[in-house]
Parts: sequence; C-alpha cells; structure tokens
Amino acid sequence: MQQISIVNGAVEYDGIPVLTQVNFTVREKEKIALVGRNGCGKTTLLKVLAGLLECERGVGEENFGIFKSGNPVVGFLKQTSNDSPEKTMLDEILEAYAELLDVEKEMENALALLDSDGSEQNARIYSNLRERFERLGGYQGTWGVGLHFKVPFIDRVAKRVLLKEQVVDFAPQPVITKDNVTMRIDTVVYFQITDPKLFAYGVENPIMAIENLTATTLRNIIGDLELDETLTSR
Repeated sequence: MQQISIVNGAVEYDGIPVLTQVNFTVREKEKIALVGRNGCGKTTLLKVLAGLLECERGVGEENFGIFKSGNPVVGFLKQTSNDSPEKTMLDEILEAYAELLDVEKEMENALALLDSDGSEQNARIYSNLRERFERLGGYQGTWGVGLHFKVPFIDRVAKRVLLKEQVVDFAPQPVITKDNVTMRIDTVVYFQITDPKLFAYGVENPIMAIENLTATTLRNIIGDLELDETLTSR
C-alpha cells in the first residue's frame, strides 16, 4: 500500500531545474536510501515529501500531483540546524509528531475527566479526540504473536489484548417475567476477542458494554417467559 507518491513533479531554483519529471513512491513499511552526488536534488526531494517545498508540474502531458494515503506523518531532520544549540535530535524528531502528542495528552486528560464524570458530553469529547488521534496516524497497526520492533519515544503499545476465550461472572441482574414476577438471575458470559483494534478503540469500557448487552438480552428473553417456564428452562 502506497503512503505518499509524487507524480511528474519538478522543482527549480532561480530558473535552474533541480528536479524534472520526478516520479517517486514510498510504500508502507519501506526503508529507502537516497544516494547521489551533492546538488543532485536529494534534499529537495525530501523537502517536497515533507511539505516544506512547493512542487510544480513537470514537462509533458503526464498527470501531476502529490498523493497521500493513510495520513502519513512526515518529518524532516535538517543536515545542519542553527535554531538552538540546546536542541537535541530527539527534539527534532518529536516536532514531526507535535500535534499527535498534543492530542494524546488531551485524550489522557479527557479520560481522567470521564472517569470522574461519565456524562454524555465528556464521552463525546473523548470520542472526538480518539477519532482525531487515529486520523493523525496514532494507530499504526495490530501486532500478533512474534518479534516486533518499535521506535523508542515515538511508538508505544497502546493496549495488550488477550485472544483466549475468557469467562466473566457478572453480578445478579434484576429481570421481570411475563407474569410480572421480579427475580434476580446470575449471568456467566464466555467471550473471545476476534478484532483487537475494535476492542481497544471501538468502545471505552468493553467489559461494561458486554455486561450491559448481556443484561438487555437477558431481560428480553425472560420478559417472554412466565415464572414456571423460567424456572424449568434454566
């Protein structure tokens, strides 16, 4: 899957062409090295990819454009930087993820607020921040079993999900039978996670969601049964 692509691009400095009819594609998980003499346009191409330099249409009738998919985050580390002598390489790298890191902090604050006040408004705020976080590339992928590598300080494992079949014993649920008898029924739920991404991002508290869904389903079933039928159909 391509992440970013330049089609028929061109760049000039003071009327001198540096890049002409450039077609360049970076695909997902690719590692690319640009090799060439000084002045051949390596840095110019990287600046175009990072959005620091405008790219014009090359010669000919070929289509022209810079195309992105999957909201890639592109950072550009200068060869020499005079911004601040105290600035480290890590600071330079984190600048590319500044907006993403800011949203992550906002999510942490919103989650703490949601834990203390579970109102619909706070839930909506957290949901909007989570969607914005994913649009900015906060979700990279789901790792299965095996060996994986992550970039220090940049990547982190958001949630570890157990894929085994699990058993949860919920508190007794009050239900009403068809003949208007109130009783409390214990519930034991067996479940298995098949989509870790949805489990982590789809709902704020998945176990509570399962409990509420179980209670609702149980009330619907018991509501169609009379007391005697309920006792004999356990």
